[in-house]
Amino acid sequence: DNYGAGVLCARHLMKNLKKANIVLLEHSSAQSAVDRIRGFEDTIKGHEAYHVVARGDCVGQLENAMPVMENLLKKAPNADVVMALNDPSALGAMAALEDHKLLSKVLVYGVDGSPEAKAMIKEDNMAATAAQFPSEIGKTAAEQMYHIINGKPHETNCVIPVQLVTKKNVDSFGLGGWQ
Repeated sequence: DNYGAGVLCARHLMKNLKKANIVLLEHSSAQSAVDRIRGFEDTIKGHEAYHVVARGDCVGQLENAMPVMENLLKKAPNADVVMALNDPSALGAMAALEDHKLLSKVLVYGVDGSPEAKAMIKEDNMAATAAQFPSEIGKTAAEQMYHIINGKPHETNCVIPVQLVTKKNVDSFGLGGWQ
């Protein structure tokens, strides 16, 4: 549920900050990334205290996100939140923020539930990640493929729910692997 991942991140932000200057790290040619950012933006829409002050396309890659974030910091030095389309982009943003001694002042959000993001949440360097469940995605895909192969009715659009991983619940997800 890519759209829902963005919604969960935005709700967490709104619960934790009364106002925010937000930087978006995007990947405009990946539908999953577009859906995540759209879910985030739709959730904050109409709330005057939350402003997108800069956005940049990092193609979902850590090595691209760091220089993109550095450039966005020049355009929006007042940013206090980063919503990244995925965890690698969030990690790149955090590296740039750390280089500028800003990591402790900026809430960073990602999507995936990667082991690295969960470790950053545990260390208080990242606000949250919307965890996907690769094993459930694989299981559901295999079940639908089995139905197709056997000529049985099947789903054409399966949405696997996501869950928000925060400091409060990170230990229940385990730090060593994926959900």
